[in-house]
Amino acid sequence: MHSPTGWNAIFKPYRQEPVAGWDEAGYPVIVDAATGRRLTVHDLPDHEFCNLELVRHSFMTALPANDWQVVFADNDGAAFHVPVLAWLFTADGRATPVIADADGSAVDPRELGNFVQVWHPSSPTARIPSIPAHLKESN
Repeated sequence: MHSPTGWNAIFKPYRQEPVAGWDEAGYPVIVDAATGRRLTVHDLPDHEFCNLELVRHSFMTALPANDWQVVFADNDGAAFHVPVLAWLFTADGRATPVIADADGSAVDPRELGNFVQVWHPSSPTARIPSIPAHLKESN
């Protein structure tokens, strides 16, 4: 997840959340994905706030991702494709593909459990990818 402030909050048991801002008292605030509510880092249920970490690679630019696709595996092991909306580039040159999730939020598809690969149809080895055997067996 992208941190709008450049900071992530770290919790025990391990959880990492982007810091959305600070409250009037100066405490970091996150958005709880389960409720959509803004919470101070000390108010996240069932988690103990540990520390803040500076996000080392802030995004510098975004470029359209013409024709790039993400391949996912559904519960039956069949492949389905989702278009990549954009590529985000960091100051150190790393590229992150971005797709829209079911709620319309921008996400890195590589962080989703059923991610298979990112591909472009004009690649010399382009083909409709099949699901790797190890993913089929786990479903």
